[in-house]
Amino acid sequence: MEKHFLQTEFWAEVRAKQGHQPVWINNNLLLVKQTPLGGFGYMPQVQAASIDYAQLVKQAKELNLSHILVDPADLDSTPLPKVPNSVPAESLYYRHTCIVDLTPDLDQILERMKPKWRYNAKLGGQKGVVVEVSDTDEVFEIFCDLFFKTVARQKYFGRDKAYYEVIWNTLRPQGKVKIAVAKYQGQPLTAWMLYLGEQTVYYPYGGSSESGRDLMPGHALVWGIIQWAKAAGFKQFDLWGTLGPAADEQSPQYGFHRFKMGFGGTEISYAASFVVVISAWRYGLFRLANSLRWLLLRLSKALK
Repeated sequence: MEKHFLQTEFWAEVRAKQGHQPVWINNNLLLVKQTPLGGFGYMPQVQAASIDYAQLVKQAKELNLSHILVDPADLDSTPLPKVPNSVPAESLYYRHTCIVDLTPDLDQILERMKPKWRYNAKLGGQKGVVVEVSDTDEVFEIFCDLFFKTVARQKYFGRDKAYYEVIWNTLRPQGKVKIAVAKYQGQPLTAWMLYLGEQTVYYPYGGSSESGRDLMPGHALVWGIIQWAKAAGFKQFDLWGTLGPAADEQSPQYGFHRFKMGFGGTEISYAASFVVVISAWRYGLFRLANSLRWLLLRLSKALK
């Protein structure tokens, strides 16, 4: 089974440059972060059923960690071991995603889309929207421009540009990142960053312009990525996060959930996240400090 991109040595190298210490336990990536309150660990999209928890706890104590957050890549139907001193936790990663199978021919992939999505995917090209997938510095700057305009417009808690520069400068020389851009008459309308796994293309970040929405550039972009990825030999396209089978139509993320699900992919659900508690009082202190941090961020945004 292919590891999720967040469990590869490529992602470990990115996070090491961003201040995390990568630790490998039974070929599973643990990311360690030190803070003024002590260290904590995170295992992103890991096969939780394969973890040696005795070794994990031993390593955590040696590193003086308060806790380890585990985001499983196991399906929610997979029985997971009962882990001592573990409690349910909020995930840092969506517990549902939509994956488009790239192994059928293109006509079949189109046929699996919802009718409106199929129509819109073709519409952009008919109206002159062009999709390019590349890894030049120029397209990275286009991505950043559109991404940060989108963050400001939709009031996300986005990271700064330096975070994405580390990703770009680390993964590009290894051929593990691309930018897909949809343009109309030379004007960029939408851009997505793509991570390239062994057989899977992942979509983690994207941004769009307020111009040209009638051209359906988002639909054209996805269709262009599908064609590029299939030609490059990839087997699936992970659209990186949906709201799940019981999606709340009132959720602020519902529009993007609906957009992704229209492309005929299969929605999968991962097992629930949990925390392995190493030090109960330090974990409690961490939770309090983290709650205060988010409160200050929300107040800052409200004041702006």
